[in-house]
Order: sequence, then C-alpha cells, then structure tokens
Amino acid sequence: MIAGALAFAGVGSRSSSSSSSSFPSTPTPEIAPELPSPAPVAPATAEPVRDAEQHAAAPKPVQTIKGEALETLEVPEYTYIRMGQKGAADIWVAVASAKVKVGEQVSFESQTVMTNFTSPKLKRTFEQIHFGTLAGQDEAQAPAEKPAGAPIDGDVPIGTIEKATGPNGMRIVELFAKKKSLAGKTARIRAVVVKVTNDVMGKNFAHIRDGSGSEAQHDNDLTVTTNENLERGQTVLLEGKVTVDKDLGAGYHYDVLLEDATRPK
Repeated sequence: MIAGALAFAGVGSRSSSSSSSSFPSTPTPEIAPELPSPAPVAPATAEPVRDAEQHAAAPKPVQTIKGEALETLEVPEYTYIRMGQKGAADIWVAVASAKVKVGEQVSFESQTVMTNFTSPKLKRTFEQIHFGTLAGQDEAQAPAEKPAGAPIDGDVPIGTIEKATGPNGMRIVELFAKKKSLAGKTARIRAVVVKVTNDVMGKNFAHIRDGSGSEAQHDNDLTVTTNENLERGQTVLLEGKVTVDKDLGAGYHYDVLLEDATRPK
C-alpha cells in the first residue's frame, strides 16, 4: 500500500543510494512502512507504491486489529476490507491481494493510517483507512519495498545503453555520484524501464537502468516519477528534476529521485 499510498509503494527509510529502489509491496499505493505506535494519520491522494524502491526494509506492524470482514473490494494487487469490531465503528483496511470472505474473522496488522485517501482504481475516497498486512501474510506480499539488492520482478535485458546527449545528459551511475551538486537541476537519462507502477499519488513511478553502476553500490537503478505512459522493457529518453533526500511521507524516502520526467522533443 505506498506504504499506504506509496501502492502499499512501496517506504523505515527507503532510499535509492543507501539501499536501492521498486514500487507504494502493497497496492500501488496502497501501504506503508514502519511507524511508531500509535500510527500517525497522514493525508494521501493515491495508491502507494508496492515496490517503490527496492532498497527498503519491510516495516514492522504497529497495531493488531481483529474483527469480521463485512465487505471486500478488489483492485489489481490489493484487497480492501471493511472490518467490524464489537463496540467500535467499522474501519477500512487495505492489504496485498488476499482471499478474504465476507463473514470471516480477520486479524490485521496495521502499518500506517491515512485520511482522505483516494484510490484511483476504485474511484473512491476513504475518510480513514489502515494499510498493512493480514496476520501471517507473507511480508514479500506486503506493501513495502524489497530489501537492497533484491531483483526486479523478472529479468529485463539491459545491455549497454547509449548515454543521453546534451549538456545535461548522463548515465545513472554519474547521477548518483554527483547527486549533491545536481540537486534541483535537470538531468537527461536514456535507459530501459525495468518496472512500472501507475497511478500512485497521482503519478506513475518507474525504475530505469542503463547498464551502469552496480547492485552492490545501489547506483544502478533510478526511480522516476512521470505522467508519461511507460512500458516495462522499453528503452526511453527521459528528462526531469533531480531531487535528493525526497520524503514522500509514510516512511518512503529516496536518496535520489528524477521527478516529473518527460520525453525530450
């Protein structure tokens, strides 16, 4: 769950250089990372990154909620559940896709709480919703990022991609190496899209690689936010603003992010 909306994208501290980057392991927005108890309430507008940055440690549950599943709603990769509790108002929770039947008793481990959360896929806004996992649910399915060095889902051939031309053209490894001096500036990267998560917090999140850098140094995979429609396995030329130490909330933190990337004309 994005870490809630970072699509469950996705985020303790999730970074790309100190830990590496995928998309908000819960719904594409829909869940979050480790937060102090009680979980704080934060505003959100879209579904989180499931694997937003493949470099973050899975969050630890901060609250266990038990109740009856009164209603379920399904979207790709996520299940929304309205839970009823004795002596308390019903609550909505969101988890990575799970087979839950109405009437079933559910034990839910909350990782974060969000207010006025809008799910683009459901076209619905929840006044308040918890993001997390079902008790016993494999953490690999949870809305959190994969640990550093974890492979992108399925292998995408990269090879050696030609460096982008122009004064701001560079390789991904160069961007990581010069991130402090490049912060706030525009960079142009030619690379292969290895993962895409759409409609997260109103944007599309993509991981791109150009064959430079290494898994060990966590400087071979760059996370990009864009409104462009990208496809996995596609070689693209993108230009955007270099942002350093970006905190998207709900524990999703990026050492380096290429924001609002577009295709140069």
